[in-house]
Amino acid sequence: WNHPAMPWDSTELRVTDIYSAKSNESRDHKLIAGREDGDTSVIQPAYQGGRLYYISNRSGYYNIYRAGFEGSILPMEADFGGPTPDRQLGQQGFSFMPGKAGRLVAQYNKNGRSVLLTANVSDGRAPASDIKE
Repeated sequence: WNHPAMPWDSTELRVTDIYSAKSNESRDHKLIAGREDGDTSVIQPAYQGGRLYYISNRSGYYNIYRAGFEGSILPMEADFGGPTPDRQLGQQGFSFMPGKAGRLVAQYNKNGRSVLLTANVSDGRAPASDIKE
């Protein structure tokens, strides 16, 4: 996050190989999500099965994305991540079920209430028929 922008206004998600990194400068890191225009928030990154997942508001809603996959894996007009998704360190609005490859569990807000869902995202975007609330 780059001051003076607030984390809910503008953040970037970058990765680097810490063993071969040339420096800690951001130009030596690969930009995964976030924009140079400073109008995208990226929160709650997590690795699962060697893949990097994160929540971003690039669509106007805090949806879940997977690095290297175009678009949200659960596109909805709803915010994932909890009641205040970007304001508490360590908060995670999604996780994966142990022993169930690609089975995501997530919480989002809908019509003023919290909803828990599961979906299979192992192949990228979850089919609507597979999302269980």
